[in-house]
Amino acid sequence: GEGSARYLAFHPPVQFEGWAEKIEDRLRDQIEFPDEEPFIRAQFEEELAKKGLTSLMPEEAYTNRDYQPPDSGGS
Repeated sequence: GEGSARYLAFHPPVQFEGWAEKIEDRLRDQIEFPDEEPFIRAQFEEELAKKGLTSLMPEEAYTNRDYQPPDSGGS
């Protein structure tokens, strides 16, 4: 989409090439929300609750592969 997104992917440092898996396509090396293990979301929401916060992610983001967030615009 046109909105912003953040992804966190762990890879071995380049200097360790040959000691870990070979990454063919870094763009495919991420877990989309519908594929995420349910315990990850539960833990995330528990940590938010400890700080008196709640997630703004709609349920649809975790169930609909074609989900597009509303335009955050910034205007």
